[in-house]
Formats: sequence, structure tokens, C-alpha cells
Amino acid sequence: MPNLTHIGKLRRRDCGAVADWLIEHDDSALELWSQRPLPADSPFAKPETHAVSLGALVGPYWARRNFVEVMTPV
Repeated sequence: MPNLTHIGKLRRRDCGAVADWLIEHDDSALELWSQRPLPADSPFAKPETHAVSLGALVGPYWARRNFVEVMTPV
């Protein structure tokens, strides 16, 4: 990622300038990624750790038109 100089909106105004970039390996990410709403038919959503609810899996997350049945971590 040596060419990455800015992130986010308004890069043209020099907002979001990146001074340094470091990528680290995180072993906990292998389990923690599932601690978010998952599709209702996801094999990773276990009844012991997730409950059925309504939510959006795509943005905008607040828009009711995007609400579907999801499995939410409890």
C-alpha cells in the first residue's frame, strides 16, 4: 500500500491524509468477525450465540427498505 496517501471523502481538500500505514495480524479476528448481524441462513449463525431479528445487511443500514431477517449476536 505504498501509494495510499488519503482515505475517506474530501481527499482533494487534503482531508484524511495518511502519514503512516501498518498492517498487523490479529488472531482474534478469526472469531470476532461473526459478532455482527449475519444472514438468517448463514451457517456461522448459531442458535446459542445469535437471535433472529430484523436488520439491514447492506447500507444504508437505517433504511427500512433494506431490513431483512438476520441473526444478531446476543
